[in-house]
Amino acid sequence: MKNITIRKKILFAFVALVILCIIPITLVTVFSMKEAVVSTVLEKAKADSATGLAIIDQTYPGNWAIKDGKLYKGSQLMNDNFAIVDKIAELTGDTVTIFQGNTRIATTVKKDGKRAVGTTVSKEVEDIVIGKGEPYYGEADVVGVKYQTAYQPIRNSEGQIIGIWYVGISKKFLDDLTFRFIAKQIITGLIVLLLAFVLAWIIAGTISSPLFRLKNAMERAEKGDLTVDLKVDTGDELGILASSFNRMVANIREIIGDIISASLKLSDTANEFTQNAGNLSRSNEEVNKAIEEVAKGNTTQTQEIAAVVKSIDELSQAIYSIAQGADQQATNVNRASSAISQMVAGVEEVAASARYAAKTAEETSEVASAGSEVVEKVVGGMETIKAKVFEAADKIKELGEQSQHIGEIIQVIDEIAEQTNLLALNAAIEAARAGEHGKGFAVVADEVRKLAERSSKATKEIAELVNNIRQGTDKAVLAMNESTTEVETGANLAIDAGKALESILNNVTRTNDEIHKISNAVQRISNQNTEVVEAIDVVAQVTEENSAATGKMAANSDEVKKSIQNIAYVAEESAAAAQEVTASSEQMYTISDVLASSSKELAEMATALKNLTGRFKV
Repeated sequence: MKNITIRKKILFAFVALVILCIIPITLVTVFSMKEAVVSTVLEKAKADSATGLAIIDQTYPGNWAIKDGKLYKGSQLMNDNFAIVDKIAELTGDTVTIFQGNTRIATTVKKDGKRAVGTTVSKEVEDIVIGKGEPYYGEADVVGVKYQTAYQPIRNSEGQIIGIWYVGISKKFLDDLTFRFIAKQIITGLIVLLLAFVLAWIIAGTISSPLFRLKNAMERAEKGDLTVDLKVDTGDELGILASSFNRMVANIREIIGDIISASLKLSDTANEFTQNAGNLSRSNEEVNKAIEEVAKGNTTQTQEIAAVVKSIDELSQAIYSIAQGADQQATNVNRASSAISQMVAGVEEVAASARYAAKTAEETSEVASAGSEVVEKVVGGMETIKAKVFEAADKIKELGEQSQHIGEIIQVIDEIAEQTNLLALNAAIEAARAGEHGKGFAVVADEVRKLAERSSKATKEIAELVNNIRQGTDKAVLAMNESTTEVETGANLAIDAGKALESILNNVTRTNDEIHKISNAVQRISNQNTEVVEAIDVVAQVTEENSAATGKMAANSDEVKKSIQNIAYVAEESAAAAQEVTASSEQMYTISDVLASSSKELAEMATALKNLTGRFKV
């Protein structure tokens, strides 16, 4: 049953309800009608029996008597008197027989195509009518055929039973009446069933069509198509559900849009990080080149000092070499200073990008948190849908009570139909008995008309109740539209959205961590830049001292030895400064690698975030 559509369920339930009402009513009606017909026929037989005796008394005045072994009525011989029995049979439509003792002497009953004169009455009837002197009314065997009969004893003037007066109605006549009535009942039931089927089909269509559209919309949303817009132009619970679904999809679409925008911003930031990392690496290379050149200058300076120590005679040449080395060192210091300035600018750009990425990550985190709240609201909506299911159960209960009322109304119609059939039958009997004088038929026909009016009124009440059932069914099915299947679909959608948002929130958290790492790396780079600047300042100071020393050596050769000692000292400091710069450069290389790795991981996370949101169509 779980794979059957709601439309078919409503159709089956409605038709089953009608069938359950029609079958017992029809059965009860048929049995009641059969009993009523038998009772009516017996009453007719009694009346016809009295009528027949009255006709005989009027036609043949006098007492019943046995003369010379023959049965007389007054002076009229009744043996083989077929005229009187035929007359009464024609008037009443019954079979008529006059018995002398227990033997038929005048009858309309035939056996093998001939009048059954000379045959005897059944033993059961004989025992009651002749043996006990009582009338017999009921079913009896008449020459092998079942009849509804009326037997009365015929008495002579002394009260002795000398014969039997019989009037009977064939059981075949009763069976024909019953069959015709059953056929009419079956045809009526089929018509009612067909009308109920058509009505249920229309009602189920008005309910299932919006539900089918809602199911398709949910399937599209489940596949990630958030452009779906459900159109249900009703003001009932189904319309409210459609509006709630549209608002839910719009909220999710807005959240996904914000997440996509945030992922694009994050991707751009990652690209900037990567670019700045490249710039920082290039700046490191330039600084290393400058440091190498400074180191070369220091080496040259050391060699020249050694030459001065070996030979004071080469002082002029040494001074020239020192001056040249000092100029070269100054040039290298300027280049290193320029490279450091570029590196500082790159670090500032990286810091700005890190701050922007942190801000973007915070916005993404806020959007993800808002998405979590929306998911909670969606789950709350699922709880509301569950409450609607219980409300639908109450509506269906009301529908069951109204269906019970329909059964009561149909019972009234059944009783009216029963009486109508009885009166119609009586009217037919009266018409047959009265012949042309149909005054009694008019009275019966009037009663039939009144009962028909009551039947019409009851039918209208049934129509009104069916309309109420339809309204109740509408309310019930509209409340049931948050069915178990749809609730599960909505819950799965909410769970998927929650998982997606949880994944996004995890990625945002990882992004924040990486951004903090980048910020720390940038801080370390900034600190190392300070050390590099300080080292460059030392180199510049040394260069100035070298220039001053060479000037003093040119002005006063007596102070050459002292100046050479100062130069040696300065050369040592330059070497130390160069080592510090080299160490700082190596640290900057390490930081640059960390920055590049973090930028790459950030770009991968941005790509993953973009792929995660890419399955949604907004």
